[in-house]
Amino acid sequence: MSGSAENTEVYRKTINCFLGWSRRNVYPPHPNIHTDHHFAQERGFDSAIMSASQVVPHLHEALIELLGEQIFFNQTDVRYKMVNPVGAEGSITIIIIRQSPTKLDLKVNNEQDKLAIVGVATIT
Repeated sequence: MSGSAENTEVYRKTINCFLGWSRRNVYPPHPNIHTDHHFAQERGFDSAIMSASQVVPHLHEALIELLGEQIFFNQTDVRYKMVNPVGAEGSITIIIIRQSPTKLDLKVNNEQDKLAIVGVATIT
């Protein structure tokens, strides 16, 4: 966490993502945009994309590093939404901005530095 002139704290962490299972699979619910490059491209994506369930744990890990386990699990309400995809073999940058002692803005940017997840964490 680094401070700024306005006393806001900013936590930043970049993580390389890798979707290990990005090939055709004959078993349902495959193919889908998370497991098949061709299927994802047919639906307008550059290639397979990371599932939110694979990206969000990195956001939670950053919050745990920042707040500690007790506060994260017992006192924190986390709300977010995914607004852009993260490529199957890209990177994410997690940005947490502490606006006050009890409010943190959450952002996750994808490999093109576009906002992928936006949210807020409130400490009760």
